[in-house]
Amino acid sequence: MATSASSIGGMISGLNTDSIISQLKSVEQAPIMRMQTKQKTLTTKKDAWSALNTRALAVKSKAADLADLLKNLTKRVTSSSEHVSATATSTAATGTYTFKVESLATYHQVTTQSYSDTDTTSVGAGTLKITVNDETTTLNVDNLSLTGLRDAINNSDAGVQAMIVSTGGDTPQYRLVLTSESMGTAGKITLESTLTGGVAPTLTDLREAADTTLTYGTGDNTFSITRSETTLKDVVDGVTISLSSDAVGETVSLTVKQDTTSVKSSIQDMVTQYNALLDYIAQETSYDSDSGETGPLFGEYQVQSLKSELASLLTGQVDGLSTDLSTVSQIGIAFNDNGRLEIDSETLTTVLKDNLDSVVRLFAASGTSANTAITYVGSDENTKASGTAGYTVHVTTPASQARLTIGTTGAGLPDTLGQDETLTLGSTTVELSSGMTRDQVMAAINAKVSDTGVRAYLTGADGTGSGNYLTLINVSYGAAYKVNVVSSVAAGETSTGIGATAISSSAPGDGNAGVVGRDIVGTINGEAATGSGQLLTSATGHAKGLQLLVTATTSGDIGSVVYTRGVGARIDSMLDYITDSTTGNLQQLQDSLQKQIDNLDGEIESAQASVDRYVERVRSQFNNMETALSKLQNQASQLSSLIAQLSSG
Repeated sequence: MATSASSIGGMISGLNTDSIISQLKSVEQAPIMRMQTKQKTLTTKKDAWSALNTRALAVKSKAADLADLLKNLTKRVTSSSEHVSATATSTAATGTYTFKVESLATYHQVTTQSYSDTDTTSVGAGTLKITVNDETTTLNVDNLSLTGLRDAINNSDAGVQAMIVSTGGDTPQYRLVLTSESMGTAGKITLESTLTGGVAPTLTDLREAADTTLTYGTGDNTFSITRSETTLKDVVDGVTISLSSDAVGETVSLTVKQDTTSVKSSIQDMVTQYNALLDYIAQETSYDSDSGETGPLFGEYQVQSLKSELASLLTGQVDGLSTDLSTVSQIGIAFNDNGRLEIDSETLTTVLKDNLDSVVRLFAASGTSANTAITYVGSDENTKASGTAGYTVHVTTPASQARLTIGTTGAGLPDTLGQDETLTLGSTTVELSSGMTRDQVMAAINAKVSDTGVRAYLTGADGTGSGNYLTLINVSYGAAYKVNVVSSVAAGETSTGIGATAISSSAPGDGNAGVVGRDIVGTINGEAATGSGQLLTSATGHAKGLQLLVTATTSGDIGSVVYTRGVGARIDSMLDYITDSTTGNLQQLQDSLQKQIDNLDGEIESAQASVDRYVERVRSQFNNMETALSKLQNQASQLSSLIAQLSSG
């Protein structure tokens, strides 16, 4: 802004020049005030669109939860015993499971004989072998005291914990107590000693190693299962059972039911957010007939379009579903006289209890097939409903697992190993001991399947059928999963036959048979699809984005999948398009308004600069006028003085 000229302020003319300039400035600033008012209106409207977008996103979030109901369904487990509890995943089958708790797994605990002191008496010299879980740890002992032996055991990672217990009193006696770190009979502690020259420890049981045993059924059909833990995760698929010691001897019934509470809650959440959106729209599009005032979004057709489209999706029929349950009104959800959604809780509760699967399909994106080899996994916004005919699934090449069979030119895996051997599967080592049987070798490999992804079993020389050949197979399907193994010893008649040179399913080497994993090849709805393991994903056409787990082992047309897009999925997709942070309609409206606001900023700045220049020019003109008047006044005074002098002469 230019520097203001000094103001004489009407000292000569008697005019209130500051007031005159202020009024002239107000006249000149009138267009700026109109632009500022317009800018404020635009900002209010932009904020209203932003808030509407936030509320639409809240509806979208709850609709997305409903679209994923298939993944989010939970199961609830009730127990007849306070000493047995259980939880279930969504994959658990509903029903009642009854068993008797015969015994509970324990940690094996042993004790040595008594010692009169802990620091002076030697336990001898030699070796002490501790075996737990078929793994042996050898300690070299050189005349250690009881305390030294305890520390050596605890530092050896032998799978046991050692402690010294005192009897107390004037002449206390001390015992070394060993407790297995592994529960069950597999954690049984055995001790093999060559110690001489001292008081070598001998072990007796304090608490025997035991497994958990559950008995199912009565009479001739009774059968039992044993586990080495008190928390059982693999007895009933999808159910984790936790047992306390007081459960022994009890007959327990666990009932697995679908938890409809979470489904009902998800539906209520979506209805709540939808009504909140309607309330906001009503507020921002209001019209006061008395004052003529309107809400910032009054008359905006995009608002009414959003409202109308949402109502259509909520009340419309879902293609591909039975007409008995294909609209939300059939489960107790309807519009009231005020246009807001209401839920008939009693109707919804009844339908959820009697027909949960159909309610889930009413809201979720889902796929069903009569062939159990086809399982719906997922879809995206490109996937269109199939109709009742479904999408045909064709398998050109089934998925397969990588496999490696060892020593195909020899006699297979020996009855027992003749030496210690370390296998390296990927980056994981498996320790094998001399004397291990075939079953023990496989058990040692399979104990680490969660780390290696590789399972062992016995087959014929070609990797199929029965026989004594060690076959390693990757538990996952597809070309990305392989079998890689190397042994610490050379291949021979008393070893596993793997050898000290690394072999794999893709490069098995001499005397081994390898099969690489393959990804599934096929089509969905006659259109191209991509395979990854057993996952087949449609790449084009109406089914684009549809993901199916196909476990078929033969080629050809294996069936079809009926894909439906429920209410939640449809609303989620529609609002995803509208609320997209870059290309969404609501974002574009905000961007357009912000551009107008920014343009007005520039216009206001330019206009204000023009007004400032005008004010300075007027102020300068007034100053010049006052200066001129001052000069004229001085001249008049001088003339008056001269005239007075002439008159007096």
